[in-house]
Amino acid sequence: MTSRVFIKIAVMLALVNMSCAQNRTYLTEQEQAWNPYKGGQVLVFGAVSGRTDTLEITRVEDKQFPDGLGALQNERLRVLVRINDLSVSKKPIEVMLLYIYSKTTKYSSKISFELTLAEGRFWGKGYSIDELEKYEELSIQTASGKFDDVIMIEDNSNRILEENEITTIFWSKSVGYVKCEKKDGTTWELYSTK
Repeated sequence: MTSRVFIKIAVMLALVNMSCAQNRTYLTEQEQAWNPYKGGQVLVFGAVSGRTDTLEITRVEDKQFPDGLGALQNERLRVLVRINDLSVSKKPIEVMLLYIYSKTTKYSSKISFELTLAEGRFWGKGYSIDELEKYEELSIQTASGKFDDVIMIEDNSNRILEENEITTIFWSKSVGYVKCEKKDGTTWELYSTK
């Protein structure tokens, strides 16, 4: 390969790289504040029936950017948890708990809530942070305490949900998931966090 061809390729790659970097948007402190979780935390949820489910936060990944041509160049923050429910898998698996991505020139910043508890899951995706900021705040009492900064978020997936799937979550802006309701009427709430 001649040096001219090599220089042209290097210049083209540099231009592509610079143009992608210019389109990047970053999470603001206000957007990052929607994640109350830290790696190593353990969340215990329980139902009136006495059944409990434990989620261990394995990782909080911040400053993530999508790769590849055509990928939206916005920052991502994701929270992953280990679930131990043997009805889901024969061994513990890691799943997403929360996903925040910053705004782009076309779209506002969004959150996907992906709570998975005892055979049920919340399928809500892509809630606008600007809209969530406008939700009425409620006071909720659970076994782990009283929370005065809770918003109620309903499933937006347009799926036909199974009886055991989660239709509504109650999100504390300071603590995270504090309560949820399943389609079958079962209510789960946060028992403790360590």
